[in-house]
Amino acid sequence: MHRQKADDTELVYSYACYNVNRDGWEAAQKGEDGRIVIARETLAEPASPWNQKRRSGRKKRTEDMMQDFSLQALLDEKKITVKNARGTWRTDDKGIDMIAQKLLFKFFCEYRRSGMIPADVSFFV
Repeated sequence: MHRQKADDTELVYSYACYNVNRDGWEAAQKGEDGRIVIARETLAEPASPWNQKRRSGRKKRTEDMMQDFSLQALLDEKKITVKNARGTWRTDDKGIDMIAQKLLFKFFCEYRRSGMIPADVSFFV
C-alpha cells in the first residue's frame, strides 16, 4: 500500500494483491490498481503513546492499543472506502478485499504506535 495523495480531507493509497498459486499473478504484482481512501477525521484521535506503562511496569503492546478500534464501523460509515484490486481472491460478506482490511489494520497500528501517518504499508501472507 503506497500513499498517492494526502490533503486536508483524505489520504489516498494504492495497493496490489496477488496469489502466487494462481495464473496471471505476475501481472497483478506489477499494477497497483486497488484504491483505499481514508478520511482524515478517522485520524483525529491522538496516537496512544507507545511507552505508556501499565501498573505492572510493562509497556503496552499494539494489540492492546487497538482494542477500542473498529475497522468495520469505519467501513460501514464510509469513512474508509476500498476499491478492490484485480488480484483479489478473498472478500468478506460485503465484498471488501481481506488483504485491504489487513493493510488498513497495519496502517492504524503503525499510526497509533508512532503517531505518524505511514507512507507505505506492506503485508505478506
